[in-house]
Amino acid sequence: MSVSLKKSKLDSANHDQWQSIVNACRLLEASDTPISFTHLASEVNLSPWHFHRLFKQTLGITPKQYASALQRQRSQDQLKTSATVGDALFAAGFDSMSQFYSRVPAMLGMSTADFRSGGEGIAIDYSIVSTPLGKLLVAATGEGVCSVQFGESEKQLLVELQQRFPRADITLASELFDETVACVAELITKPNAPVEIPLDVQGTAFQEKVWRVLRGVPVGNTMNYKEVAIAMGKPDAHRAVANACGANPVALLIPCHRVVRADGSSGGYRWGIERKSQLLNCEKQFK
Repeated sequence: MSVSLKKSKLDSANHDQWQSIVNACRLLEASDTPISFTHLASEVNLSPWHFHRLFKQTLGITPKQYASALQRQRSQDQLKTSATVGDALFAAGFDSMSQFYSRVPAMLGMSTADFRSGGEGIAIDYSIVSTPLGKLLVAATGEGVCSVQFGESEKQLLVELQQRFPRADITLASELFDETVACVAELITKPNAPVEIPLDVQGTAFQEKVWRVLRGVPVGNTMNYKEVAIAMGKPDAHRAVANACGANPVALLIPCHRVVRADGSSGGYRWGIERKSQLLNCEKQFK
């Protein structure tokens, strides 16, 4: 194949990808109600993982951030012309006043501390695969991955997911989810693989601060619980840090296995000390 022909095909592929993002933006701009990124991906014929990565790569923000910015702008515009605040918020696409106030933190780039009780009204897709560390469940809402769990059996993992989200509509994911699951599972043996998978996890304000610190721990490095507490500006909260690590709902994507005791020993791990040791031993070669 000639160089010019290769370049032509590359240019064509880049144009198609750009057009997909443009089309997705137009869908968001034309919609009066929120659209999940999985639905957007389907509308432009891309897998959710590839769509999310391409969207952020192209525009510098995620689809969720783009949608929030649009809704914030609509709110501001409507507040200038509507007779009441309620009229403005409904015109901007909010279903209720409570929805508006619950989304204000997210629209400002801050995480919400309110966990959705039992996942009521939420659709969750899941998939379970075999890995060197046993069975791995990956589950996601329309906004991002909400659960990554290790387990001994598929039945056990599904039961635990149902117990965590007893009111959610939980179904086995389609093949479009395979790429996301593969990217998560790959982190076991290739922890330095670039990953920008969106998360839909919520905890207390303290837990979320801990999780943000953990996501900043480089591959091949560890922190002890005291160091995490100090990084948060709460040096005496190391026990609470340990509890937040234990409450982590997404293994690997929030690498709580990189937090150890002050003496360097492994400490606890929600999915078993042996798994934690294997993850840390694997990561040493990538330091």
